[in-house]
Amino acid sequence: MRTIVIVPLVIFLLFIFIRTDTASSHELLGFVKQALQYSDTAYDIKDNDVLSDLLVQTEEHQFDYKLIPLTTIGFADDTGSQTLGLEVTRKLTFGTEIRAGIRSDRTDLDTGYTVENSNTARAYIKISQGLFRRWGKKYNEAPLTIAKLKNEKQRLINDRLRQDLILRTATEYYQLVLARELITLAEKALARSREHLEAATSRHSVDLVSKVDVYRAEIATLNAENNVQEKRFAFQRAQNNFRQTLGMNDDKPLHLSDPVRMLVPVVPENWEEVLPDNRLEWQAYRISKRYKNLSRYRAEEALQPDIQLNLGFEQQGQGNSFEEAASLDETRWSIQFELRSSLDTFNEKNALAREQISIQKLKRHGASLRRRIIREAREALENLQSQERYYQINNKRLKQAESALDLTKIRYERGLSDNLDLLDAENAYASAEFDISSGLIAYNIAALKLAHAMGVLNLEWLELSQKNSALMNSPDSSLSVTN
Repeated sequence: MRTIVIVPLVIFLLFIFIRTDTASSHELLGFVKQALQYSDTAYDIKDNDVLSDLLVQTEEHQFDYKLIPLTTIGFADDTGSQTLGLEVTRKLTFGTEIRAGIRSDRTDLDTGYTVENSNTARAYIKISQGLFRRWGKKYNEAPLTIAKLKNEKQRLINDRLRQDLILRTATEYYQLVLARELITLAEKALARSREHLEAATSRHSVDLVSKVDVYRAEIATLNAENNVQEKRFAFQRAQNNFRQTLGMNDDKPLHLSDPVRMLVPVVPENWEEVLPDNRLEWQAYRISKRYKNLSRYRAEEALQPDIQLNLGFEQQGQGNSFEEAASLDETRWSIQFELRSSLDTFNEKNALAREQISIQKLKRHGASLRRRIIREAREALENLQSQERYYQINNKRLKQAESALDLTKIRYERGLSDNLDLLDAENAYASAEFDISSGLIAYNIAALKLAHAMGVLNLEWLELSQKNSALMNSPDSSLSVTN
């Protein structure tokens, strides 16, 4: 029994391939890369990334310079008015809003009367600063900070979706390989059934066996032929499902290499301690705590009065022509305090209560998530160990079934038993062959699920496992997982 030595976290959950060449490992990696690039899930992930970035850019844009044209043309009864100007605004992260601009106004009358000072020009700068509620960088940057945190969380969610896609692609790949292997086993069983039918027919022709033996052999051959057809249909369905996952056209061939590889996981001794930090859902939960606390902070600040300080400075000119108005010989300034909030804080208190409830729910979710993560990893590890034992048992069953079949053939040739015993032995051997193939596939899928439960199943992990595929190349070695 070969025991896998516990290794440091640097090679945490490293899977080493045995019983194969490097072709099949590159084959699976190629399929996974294609799924990560061309599958529907891959395109959905890319769209999620773009949408998340757009939300951040929207929040960042509120602190950019903005140019606002001031242009109006209006008519009312016998009066016409025109305005032409440009304003530049910018909001600072501390909550200060600055507006600077120039504008020219003109008024005309069609009644024949002269309008005094029909032209007005002004250049101004206005500064507004929120006090109490909207004071400070933390409050005013909160929407942008929340958007960035949500974007970071979405990235983690997308990475987890990629892990799910890798697991699904690898699982369907193994199912496809198993379906192909079952065709081979079914064809071998059919060939043996035909040999038995020929032998039974030949022995019946010389009165060594009864006609019943021939009937049994014919029925067994028909069943074997039907089994081959069923396995071919199942293989075709598996191909279609796999192409759908990869985003391939139905007419594009799938090239599968020969033997299935076996994966040997290495689990660190302290896997329960490092597990939550490796799981992307746990990382996303911690980010959720950060922006939920920030949302609660804004809700608490909303209970304070919203008072705004407005400062203004303006140079103005008037006259009957634009040249006169452009002199800007008048100076005006202003200072103003504005109360922008209501004395009724019912809605603000309700908003704060909702945020507090949301945080409590998130804490309960975090405790449940941590238990679920550890439980899933433990169950995945136990399942892998169970599949390992099942695979070892299947190896012994296959050897016993092969010996029993050889013995039954000898007894049948010597006339010590009829072909009913031979058919039973043949079915037992075929069942053992199926179990060894399906058991190997089940073991590999369990190994992938363990990596998925540990949160380390990604493309880099697959590439690393390829580089270490030659470290354990012992065809007769048995497997053991140490934790």
